[in-house]
Amino acid sequence: MSLRIPLPVQLSGHGGLTRGFWVPNQHRRASVAKQCEGCGKDFFPREQRKGQRFCEWSCYKARANNDRQGEANPNWKGGVAKDHYRYAKRFKAKSPEKARAHKLVYYAKKAGKLIPGPCERCGAARAHAHHEDYSKPLEVRWICQLCHNRHHHLGVERAGAAR
Repeated sequence: MSLRIPLPVQLSGHGGLTRGFWVPNQHRRASVAKQCEGCGKDFFPREQRKGQRFCEWSCYKARANNDRQGEANPNWKGGVAKDHYRYAKRFKAKSPEKARAHKLVYYAKKAGKLIPGPCERCGAARAHAHHEDYSKPLEVRWICQLCHNRHHHLGVERAGAAR
């Protein structure tokens, strides 16, 4: 049952107003039928949406999904997105010693053999494992992200002074 709110003046035939009552969510439909571009059914678009091309939201979504698959998608990168592992493979091929050291630190942390500590420079709680020598994978220094970036980008000797 719809809610009816009486109006002081009768305004029949106007939008959602019928016989002096305003009925919420009642929209006027166009008198000319259009054909849905998604399913092909005839429908009467709402008057305020003269450019309406689909009868329902589901028709629009189905058509949009079909129109944007594969090479039709504006973000198409030639099918390489299916190879999610490509960056890790490239890193392992480029620097296998680093990859091995990172993996050994990961498993040592997981097994409890290597316990992360606070940053050696600023005392921040969250710290990264920094390798001075990748041939000794479990000899790490704990440095936070900020100090680690300073260490690599400003140089080892300037990193402490740049804080």
